[in-house]
Amino acid sequence: MLLPIALSVFGQLVTPVLSPSAPAPLPGWSWEGGFYQPSELGAAQTSPTPTWSCGAKLLTGRDIVGSNLIQSDCDSFNTNPAEEYDPTNGKYLVPCVVHVITDGSTGFLSLGCVQNNIDTMNQDFLALSGTPGQLGVDAQIEFYLADVDPSGNPTNGVTYTDNAEWFQEADPLELSSLEYRTTLSWDPDRYVNIFVLQINFPASGYVYLPVDPCNCVAGNPLYDGVHVDHRYWGNCSQNSAWAGGRVLTHEMGHYLGLFHTFEGGCDSGLCSESGDLICDTNPEADPASGCGNSSSCGSPDPDRNYMDYGDPYCSLEFTPNQIRRMRCVLESYRPQLGTLVFPGACCFEDGSCELATESGCADVGGTYQGEGSACEPNNCPQPPTLGACCLPDLSCSEVEASECATLGGDYKGDDSVCASFNCAAGACCFANGSCVVETESDCGVNGGIYSGDNTLCVPNPCPQPPAIGACCASDGSCSEQTEADCQVAGGVYSGDGASCSPNPCSQPPVTGACCALDGSCREQTEADCQSSGGSYSDEGTSCAPNPCPQPPATGACCSDDGSCAVLTQTSCAASGGIYQGDDTGCEAVVCSDDVVITVDDDFGENPQANFNSIQDAINAASDGAIILVYPGTYTENLDFVLDFGSKSVAVQSTSGASQTSIDAEWSRGLANFNGTSEGVASLVGFTLQNCDIDAVPPVVFNTPSAINILNGASVEIADCVVQDVINGVGGASGVNSLVLHVASEEGVACGQISFEDCSFSGVSLEEGHFAGIGNCDVSFVSCLFSGIQVLETSNSASMFDVYQAS
Repeated sequence: MLLPIALSVFGQLVTPVLSPSAPAPLPGWSWEGGFYQPSELGAAQTSPTPTWSCGAKLLTGRDIVGSNLIQSDCDSFNTNPAEEYDPTNGKYLVPCVVHVITDGSTGFLSLGCVQNNIDTMNQDFLALSGTPGQLGVDAQIEFYLADVDPSGNPTNGVTYTDNAEWFQEADPLELSSLEYRTTLSWDPDRYVNIFVLQINFPASGYVYLPVDPCNCVAGNPLYDGVHVDHRYWGNCSQNSAWAGGRVLTHEMGHYLGLFHTFEGGCDSGLCSESGDLICDTNPEADPASGCGNSSSCGSPDPDRNYMDYGDPYCSLEFTPNQIRRMRCVLESYRPQLGTLVFPGACCFEDGSCELATESGCADVGGTYQGEGSACEPNNCPQPPTLGACCLPDLSCSEVEASECATLGGDYKGDDSVCASFNCAAGACCFANGSCVVETESDCGVNGGIYSGDNTLCVPNPCPQPPAIGACCASDGSCSEQTEADCQVAGGVYSGDGASCSPNPCSQPPVTGACCALDGSCREQTEADCQSSGGSYSDEGTSCAPNPCPQPPATGACCSDDGSCAVLTQTSCAASGGIYQGDDTGCEAVVCSDDVVITVDDDFGENPQANFNSIQDAINAASDGAIILVYPGTYTENLDFVLDFGSKSVAVQSTSGASQTSIDAEWSRGLANFNGTSEGVASLVGFTLQNCDIDAVPPVVFNTPSAINILNGASVEIADCVVQDVINGVGGASGVNSLVLHVASEEGVACGQISFEDCSFSGVSLEEGHFAGIGNCDVSFVSCLFSGIQVLETSNSASMFDVYQAS
């Protein structure tokens, strides 16, 4: 018969039992070097710092199917954490009997020490607040030392046996082990038998799991029970400072059907049917050690779980599914063991309420309200509210407010205490010189100064304040203060005892807002306003905010002859001048013979702009005019966004190419210069973009181009960005589509053409050349060419094509 066994192993306390030959096989263990080693985990650790591990498996027992097989929601093959096993369905009270086995001198545990580890286990299983187990989940499983033995006699739940052979356990299946279990065990169906002795193979404790396939353990005194080495019992044993009693918690988990969290390693099967059969514990390749945050199977290892091997002081919890499995085991494999009780409200003298079982409520001195009763809302009787009461005889008593009133006392408030009050009375002096007999505490609350117990107000002992009277300020206001303070404030004192009600102070003349012709405002009398030529608003009106009508704005106005005058915008336009903006002066602008025209695409930045279209400004300008363009995107609805024709005008952006763009919207050309004027046309500070040359009408030689400079035009293009220009169709006469086309008809001399500080990018020509230049010189100074693709198809392709125009 093969049985599942769980052992807790502490390497440093292993006591090898030497034998001339290997003893009988022990399931789950191998005999190496004269003592048992867990087959699954290898040799016990020998680190000088106590560490522990626990080998638990079902061996080939998982393959055994016998007539005693129990098929349940928590057998050795699966876990079904059904709702019926939830802790909210009641609390299990589980009786325990602790069998302390000694050799007569070693291994003794006092009753208090035995109870200590039962308490620690309950802290963990009940996640009791204020204990190391409080961070876990309440399993609603409570263990207690049995108070009645199998014969019905009273008991403390602890037995003591001196037997050196039983005490020194070398093999859980040796005859002496079977003997002490069958001899000492109380009915294993009704009690948890806990054996405390010295384990001399590598384990601090062990358990045969009750979910064996052959159903051979639960209720069988040969195997059933929890075994703990006395050196790891509670907080009162040799290794308690490290183990802290958690060995019993771990072994009780096995006793209630739990496997180790690392069972099956990184098994990728269905979580409820592989590994530890628990879906809310992550798989774990190897047992944890210490308190590390390891991740051995791709997810955080459950090294804070009571069923892992981490430092016991890092062990914090059973998971909800582990708890449901343990409660399922109690129902399916140990149905007679625990008593299922239902909590109810437990009321305390202070009116507070806690959920507890009837016996638990009695243990803490509460009054049980019955199974199923609740604490929300709290129906517990509330104690009367008391407070300190100062009685007429100057004594103090803590009573209810109604009783204090009946006794003629002074009630100091709910929950106040006599220790905080002196009920003796005395004179209390106030700032106005008045005096009242009251207690020291009341005097302080009322803002007075206490003169001492049993002092009187007759005669008045309180210092009297200095005399005060009405003090008149220059604005006619009145305040009552001392003569000295009134003089310091620059007022006129009316005399001691004089009152401000009614106001005795002479009032200043009534003023109001007075508006001057320049729109300014002064607060003065109506007569003063009229004498200064102003317009009086009304008595009591204010200059904040200014109510006065403002004159029309003026600014510098530049005339065609270069002269300047400060005019309104309307007057400047009527005179044919160029308005330079509100509040500009002639000293701040330079007017020249060259007319300055301003353009703003939506009149947003400069509402006084002359135009919102660059082309309209070019059309209106004469040669030599300067056109200033404010930030924006200009599209214009022509064959070219800008068509200079033969005009020599300067088009300049005010904020540079990053904020001002000429956008062809993929449907027109960018700029066209075509003329023979003597002046120079310039375009400075723009981004020229989004041109599809296929959409541009050919201007000369039947060749469409994004930028045309033709027939003697002199052009300066500077501080510009030319980007995103494409084409897909070649031009006629063997000349292909161009980004830049420079040419003059026969007999027409080329002008001066230059590009300075310009960049060209995002140009893709399926046919043609970047630039076609005929009969002309073009200079490129400090210009950058990047991202330009000229793809040869039917014609020879290159960046520049220099040819003879005809």
